[in-house]
Amino acid sequence: MKIETSHGEIYCAVHGPKNGVPVVFTHGMGLNHRSFDAQVKRLKPSYRVVVWDLPGHGLSKETGPFTFKKAADAFEAMLDELALDGVFHVGVSLGGFVGQYIAMHRPGRIHGLIDIGSMPLYGSMSPFKAKMGSFFMHFIKVLTNKRMAKMFAKKNSVKAPVREYLYKQAFKSGKQRFIETSKEIFRELPKPIERSIDVPWFMIHGERERKMLIEATDKNAPEARRLTVVNAAHLPNQDAPKAVNEAILDFLGKNT
Repeated sequence: MKIETSHGEIYCAVHGPKNGVPVVFTHGMGLNHRSFDAQVKRLKPSYRVVVWDLPGHGLSKETGPFTFKKAADAFEAMLDELALDGVFHVGVSLGGFVGQYIAMHRPGRIHGLIDIGSMPLYGSMSPFKAKMGSFFMHFIKVLTNKRMAKMFAKKNSVKAPVREYLYKQAFKSGKQRFIETSKEIFRELPKPIERSIDVPWFMIHGERERKMLIEATDKNAPEARRLTVVNAAHLPNQDAPKAVNEAILDFLGKNT
């Protein structure tokens, strides 16, 4: 279904019983709601499952450069349209950052966080490193969309079918979307922690995850429950869906 928001038209799909505990899934940069096909199939018999496309991604209309505030506004508009007060949130990579931002800046809308292939949004990067990261994003401009998409797919998954999905979505999104979204992330990462995460928090990483994300999580989210998934890279929910699905269900069962 399509929902009109102040930042344009947002696409979402709803599955499962109306009286089920609501769980919203938010995808990563350049991707779309199909990132969670395996999770939807496993959870929808018992939970009210919502998948959506972030502003400017997938089937949601282009609304200019991505910002966390824009994503949070669209998220709240979607929950209001679906008559959902508060939900559990599962976010992958960028989607994990979005969930944390909402949990801190829109209290009450999220009852629990499951972050996959992510790290704490605040306190995980110095201003200097963030500035350098933003600067190096300009080098993507010299790549073709095809080359950029291939690099993205190879770096983030260990399985051929997942890499094919990543390649197609990254190519469709285009390098400009990656540059603009990365700049927003680098603007946010070095900001001081204004609010703490005061809901149950679960961080899931693949065993082949980037060292920086693991170290940042160890340092800045000691209160979060942790899981490392074997035979998985940045997107363990797609590389190893069975293990991640059972971990999600266990977390939900203990916190609902």
